[in-house]
Amino acid sequence: MSSPMDNNDEKIVEDAPRMRSVSMMTASPSSTLIREAPSLVKRYGSVPQELITAKSPPVVQAAPAKVSSLPPSWTVSSLPCVPLYYQLERTHVKISAEPAVVAQRVSDCLRDQSTSAIYHDDQASADVETCDNVSFTVRLWKSQEDNQVIVEVQRTSGCCYLFHQACKAVLRAAMGEPITKQPVTFTLPKCIPQETEAERLACLEESLSICSGLLQNERMDAHLMALETLVKLSKCCRLQGSAARCILSSGDLLHTLVFLIQASSLSSRTEADANRTDAEQEHLVLMNRLAMTVLANCLSVLQEEGKEETKSALQADITSDTTLLALIDRVAHCDKRPHDACQAVRCLQKLVLLKNNNCKQRALALGLANHADFAKQFGDHRHLQLSAESQKLLNQLKD
Repeated sequence: MSSPMDNNDEKIVEDAPRMRSVSMMTASPSSTLIREAPSLVKRYGSVPQELITAKSPPVVQAAPAKVSSLPPSWTVSSLPCVPLYYQLERTHVKISAEPAVVAQRVSDCLRDQSTSAIYHDDQASADVETCDNVSFTVRLWKSQEDNQVIVEVQRTSGCCYLFHQACKAVLRAAMGEPITKQPVTFTLPKCIPQETEAERLACLEESLSICSGLLQNERMDAHLMALETLVKLSKCCRLQGSAARCILSSGDLLHTLVFLIQASSLSSRTEADANRTDAEQEHLVLMNRLAMTVLANCLSVLQEEGKEETKSALQADITSDTTLLALIDRVAHCDKRPHDACQAVRCLQKLVLLKNNNCKQRALALGLANHADFAKQFGDHRHLQLSAESQKLLNQLKD
């Protein structure tokens, strides 16, 4: 008698992790410009027509809100007790203090650490995202044993190491202890052979070629890996200048960065935005932020060097009204996405210094001064780095 297991017509395919679509070899140079970006347009949609055809500054219809009208960062009146079968994370501490005092300490720490936080007063919790894309939740509980305040920090996504750095800062601040942020540096042993300048440049060219190939792929993880690599290359101390010149002088990479900056608008939603899933929308937000970070890093390096290559490397798209409107749009919505606004402000700082393109006059005509002032006030309230960068931009606009 045959059993159902003897029937091999239908085979069960076991679940297996899907590997990233990455080829660990030098990617061949693309023959087509990414200006058209077929894979990116297919995935993220095109640039909103409102930005392309805008003749007046439609970035924000209403006037920026005053910071005095913003609610307090975190208002906690009562705390829930720890549920009976709830297992607290190891990253928690008990504090003998009033809940309002602890909440104020934590919110001040999150502001000083330049995080994006959404506070839920009724639940005594806060959803936090760092500039390194590390997300975690801070919860306040009431201990049933001694009525102490329990501060719990739980990671939801992102790098474990960076999470623990942020977690230690939050817990120390909650206890009223000073936060000491020491930069971590590692020195290579002398026994390890050092690379020559030629080898570093060859490695840089290969890395940029691989990034260009990944951006031609249709997978979202490939796009994300390419932009994360470009961020690292633009911040590398030894190759900053070379990487910045290569990225800004490469038509493919530069057009891709500009396309990603222009592709998503917070003031207007396209049909592609409506059909996009939540995961794709979050991914596009991160891609926009990384693109602005790469552009800001490259412009900062070249302008600090004071070379004429900066003017020749900046093509029309990077200083167009469409790009300026997209960046000002991020600044105007700083209360929704402070990390994006911070990188947009960094880009605008460098663009308004270009005298031959009249970027400063055009940005002022588009209402940048009012939005930068609002970003400065909001940064004082919620995001310290945004406040500092906005103040620099305001000083440049007044000069």
